[in-house]
Amino acid sequence: MGLKSFRTVGLVYAVLCFFCSCYGVIAGFKLLIQQEFYCGHLECGNGSDAALISLVIQILLLTLSAIFSVFIKVGIEDTVPDHVATYRVFILMRNIVFTIQLTYEVVQLMIQQLNGDRSPETQQLLQLSSALLLSISIVAGVELWVVDGVQRYVDWMDAIERHESSIV
Repeated sequence: MGLKSFRTVGLVYAVLCFFCSCYGVIAGFKLLIQQEFYCGHLECGNGSDAALISLVIQILLLTLSAIFSVFIKVGIEDTVPDHVATYRVFILMRNIVFTIQLTYEVVQLMIQQLNGDRSPETQQLLQLSSALLLSISIVAGVELWVVDGVQRYVDWMDAIERHESSIV
């Protein structure tokens, strides 16, 4: 794909990321208000601190994701390479945290199965968590590829602007 097409792909990505992140934050707050935590392997009785902490971390990361998607949009439109580079670091950190959370959950569910819990609910949670872990890994690769293309495009446009300003 050419460098100029990464501008369009990057802008579409930024808008899509913004709306998906906002939806995730709204859904997370809804769960928080209704106190319906997704517990997975955790004991969700009265002491659902671990599920609450996990939900709050997800809401925080999704809020930051929405903010940083505006960052990349401004970086593309105003050709600010530092905005795009900062967003790339944020993507890595966000995906590492999500991957750690899901890996922990998959391991805990597997341990629960090894201890004799063969309920259909545990099976479904394990399959869902494994599918989410795989999809986050794939999406992270695509995100990094898109942001790398956007970074190259913004660097190229910045070099052109600096060259034009040095001629005048």
